[in-house]
Amino acid sequence: MKVLVLGGSGLIGLAVVTKLVNHRYEVLALSRSQPAAESLRQLRANVLSGDLYAPQDWATAVTRVEAIIQLAITFTDDAGAVEQKMFTALTQTLAAAKSKIRFINTGCVWLYGATGDNPADDSLAA
Repeated sequence: MKVLVLGGSGLIGLAVVTKLVNHRYEVLALSRSQPAAESLRQLRANVLSGDLYAPQDWATAVTRVEAIIQLAITFTDDAGAVEQKMFTALTQTLAAAKSKIRFINTGCVWLYGATGDNPADDSLAA
């Protein structure tokens, strides 16, 4: 099965990609940077270059997979608007797809260690 992972280079995403690859899924992961792409390639994932801010540039790739796992977020003040734009682009593409594509949305579930009085961010993830 071929799976598209959005947010595959984040803390949770890298764990999900690792599990999928280890269970012999073919993984295609969205990457907005070269360091993130390299991290994904080291895990034996295929890389789809793109950014959440421009889903129209990569959303048609969903027709090449059988499932999508959405783990991505921008961590910016406009995260809700960015996510809405992404879901709109995905919904339009999925509606036109010739086959059913499974979709898992984490709803922006995050995982952080103990940070004390300091807010956590995604800066440690590639």
